[in-house]
Amino acid sequence: MARVSEAFRPAIPSGYQIYATSLFIQGLHDETRRRQGERFARGKAQELVLVADPANSHDKNAVCVIGNFRGLLLTSRVELGYVPKDIAAALVSTALLPSILPRLKYVSVGDDDRVDIEFDIVGSKEHKKVFDAFFEKKLSDGPASGEQKELAWFLNIKLPKVATFGRATSEINLRWSLLEREAPNMLLEWEAYWRICEELDDADNRKDLYSIKSISRKILRSTIDVLKKEGKTIRELAENPQFIVDRLIADHPNLERED
Repeated sequence: MARVSEAFRPAIPSGYQIYATSLFIQGLHDETRRRQGERFARGKAQELVLVADPANSHDKNAVCVIGNFRGLLLTSRVELGYVPKDIAAALVSTALLPSILPRLKYVSVGDDDRVDIEFDIVGSKEHKKVFDAFFEKKLSDGPASGEQKELAWFLNIKLPKVATFGRATSEINLRWSLLEREAPNMLLEWEAYWRICEELDDADNRKDLYSIKSISRKILRSTIDVLKKEGKTIRELAENPQFIVDRLIADHPNLERED
């Protein structure tokens, strides 16, 4: 049971809204900062302040979290840790840092001396689009996701080896719109295929339900293809993945778990 536990959630200023919620201070579990965090948690009138740390050797966009609080006699100021890296990058890159506010939500110190401090980032409503656009561009410029690569394979789309998320999204959306009109059943087959992937990607399912090791996509696809040639539909396989597991073990005995 927590030795200290306090909720805050002060009112959001007029004209402001939440940009990012339920963030935890990074680096707080370093021993020195943990002790500072415990002092902060036990204080009164706690508040957080964010300060850019451009001299940080690990991250030029680092944003330090400072805790102000009132002790028995004096007001204290302690360094608690850092804003999560991606949020810090957004605030610094968009020059929004001076105009946003950290909104303290919760502090706790557990019986194991673990300190947790949770907070939101709030800022003016007029600048929220700038903050969101940073993440949209970052996502678009980043690599295609695993699900996108699977969907591209399923739809017979040839993506470049270094395809970005944005490029993959554009090509998939184009093909998807065409199939919605001309071959909607293929989209239903994709949904069934992806259910199979999610079922067999789950480590607990593989251990407790199927007693099988991790399966590569290449082996999974080839096994599904074999079963389809034998008359199984992909929707039947999604309803009963045991058909796939049995065939996987028959063709690849090394995939069966021994425990």
